Amino acid sequence: MSLYTRLAEPAEGEEKIPIHQFQASIAEGARGFATRQQVIDAYNIAPADEAALDFIYNKATGWTTDKSRYEFRQVLHDVLLLAEARIAYLDQTTFVARLNAFVGT
Repeated sequence: MSLYTRLAEPAEGEEKIPIHQFQASIAEGARGFATRQQVIDAYNIAPADEAALDFIYNKATGWTTDKSRYEFRQVLHDVLLLAEARIAYLDQTTFVARLNAFVGT
């Protein structure tokens, strides 16, 4: 079980994390209205998956301009939708690489 598989394609027995709700939680975190711990609690994120959450959460909250925060959230949304539909970002490596490729404006 991993955060990525729970978002994109859960294995049998894994709890699916709804990508729109997850993305909204991350967006509210970036706006200062949701905490990391609230996200962990809401989606029962295991301690082993907290580093993956921190990667996404820190990418979403680390931008200094509203424009970059918005653009990153849009990229995250698109990547999650494509991963869930099994169109692109079919593994955690390509998912992370795409998010790392975003440099902001």
